[in-house]
Formats: sequence, C-alpha cells, structure tokens
Amino acid sequence: MERMVTDQQVRKVAADIAYVRSAIRRNMSIMREIGVPPTLALSGLLFGSVLTVLFPVMYILIRSYGSHDAIPLWMRAVWYGFAITLAISAGISKQVGLYRSAKAIDRSYSQWTIAREFIFTSSVSSMILTVTGILAAVIVFLVHIGQPLYIVPATAILFGILMSFFGGNTFVPEYYILGYWFSGAGIAAMFFRLPPLISIAFVVGVGFLLFAFAAMIRRNGDVDANRRMRRKDSR
Repeated sequence: MERMVTDQQVRKVAADIAYVRSAIRRNMSIMREIGVPPTLALSGLLFGSVLTVLFPVMYILIRSYGSHDAIPLWMRAVWYGFAITLAISAGISKQVGLYRSAKAIDRSYSQWTIAREFIFTSSVSSMILTVTGILAAVIVFLVHIGQPLYIVPATAILFGILMSFFGGNTFVPEYYILGYWFSGAGIAAMFFRLPPLISIAFVVGVGFLLFAFAAMIRRNGDVDANRRMRRKDSR
C-alpha cells in the first residue's frame, strides 16, 4: 500500500530545506559563493595585459627622452588618458560582475552586501587598517633614508599578505594565487632592484594575468565536472 504524502509534510520538508540552506549561507562567505565570475576574470585578463605593456612603454619613453617632463605632451596625455580609462573600466566591470553574480545567487544581495562582506567585516577591516598603517610607515621610512626604489616592492609584499588573507577569509583560491605572486614578485623586484615602472608591470600586470588564468581554468574544470555528473545521472 502506497503511503500518501500530505501537503503539510511537503511544506515541512520545504521549510527544513530552506532552514538548512539559510544556515549554510550564514556560515559561508558571500564571496565564496560568488567566487570569481567570468566578467571579473576577463577584466583581470585585460587589466593585466595592458599593465604589462603600458608601464614598460612609459619606462622606455623616459629613457628615450631623458625625463618624464621631456616626453612630448601629447604622448603623456595619451598614456595617462589610457591608464585612467583602464582603471575606471576595470573597477566598474569588477563591481558589475560581482553584483550580477550575487543577484544570481540571491536577489536580496546588494552592492552594500558585497562591500560589507568583502571590506567592512571586523576581521577584514582590521586587516586593511593594519596593512595600510604598516605600508604608510614603510613608505615614510624609505623616503627618509633615500630609498624610494623599494616602495613598489614593499607595497607589493604587503598587498600580497592582504590578498592571501582575503583568500583565507573567502575560500577563493584565486586570491591566494594573487597574494603569493604579489609577495614573491615583490621580493624578487626588491632583490633585483627593478625600476618602479617595470616592477609594477612585473608584479601587478603578471599577477592579474595569473589571477585571470587561474579563474578560467577552475571555471572550465567546474563545467567539465558538471557535464560528467549530468552524463552519469542520465545513465
């Protein structure tokens, strides 16, 4: 004899599932749910690609003309216009990508939800304040002793620590990769005394390329795993 399932039982099961889901979500970082959306990976790829070219170009121009001020005004205007446009575009695309991904998970998520989770939690905000304070002190010290060459490497090392912290806080492995690269490349730039413009291209540009490639590889791996799972279920 088949056992009939009542509407009350169905509603109870649905309520239990909703409760478990909400409990899991409360204990899971929103950024872990979002991960690295495709738009963020693509903006990282674009940002990294342009940085690895843009800053060495300025370095070559300075070496060719003797100083920054000796570079023709129109060349500087084109370079700075391109750099500002790139920075604004990357920032907007990052926010739009995170916002759309958050909305796809839960329509109640907002820009403030993302900012609160990523920046304004007590652990993250305290880490940001700590790193910023240390960085300010380091910059003042390096300028005081006449070694501004090391400002970019020192900044990279500290931001690498911050990105690694984000990785541990969100459980998103791409932030670990970015953090380890920033710190390791910053140390290398310090030892090899790379010029600041070359250091930025090497540390930041290549770092964001690695970030983007890692996100794309992981996403493709997730897609392949889902396909294999669907094939197995269809059998």
